[in-house]
Amino acid sequence: MSDSTEESYENQMLTKEALASCRNHIESLQNLSHLTSLEAESPSQVRLNTRMMEWHIRNLAELILPTVSLILPAA
Repeated sequence: MSDSTEESYENQMLTKEALASCRNHIESLQNLSHLTSLEAESPSQVRLNTRMMEWHIRNLAELILPTVSLILPAA
């Protein structure tokens, strides 16, 4: 591999910190999904959980796909 190819590959790799952040966002999404199913009787709590899930998805997208804009409603 040439130096420029290696640099490009390294730049595309997620750092350990970014991977840990991704894992945290995914765990939060799983927890919020579970809570939402338990709190289905409370529309206001479901809306709050949904907004928090959108925030986690937006942050995941920024980490994984930094050059792609994910179109989600503003939180």
